[in-house]
Amino acid sequence: MNGNLTDSENKVSGNVKKIVLFGALSFLLLGIITGIPTVIWGHQALLNKNRILYSEVDRRIIIGGMILGYLGIALSTYIIFLLLAAYFGWNIKDFLVIITG
Repeated sequence: MNGNLTDSENKVSGNVKKIVLFGALSFLLLGIITGIPTVIWGHQALLNKNRILYSEVDRRIIIGGMILGYLGIALSTYIIFLLLAAYFGWNIKDFLVIITG
């Protein structure tokens, strides 16, 4: 990285990159496996604003990564329910009863 960055700035930059990378992976490929850590890390990063100062751009990037994480979790959960419905032969009425309780 740039030699002018301090260790804390490198840590901040690394956290932002990690959140975005895992968010993109959760949306595109791995779903729940990377989506849950993305959401947790994103919330921790935004709650630790008193200790670590993020720029406005970094905050927006973190929020974007979290949104991708949430979408990845939702999409993979939906696909899991569809696969279960297909495997057990549920019709749509049974499936809605199971989801809604």
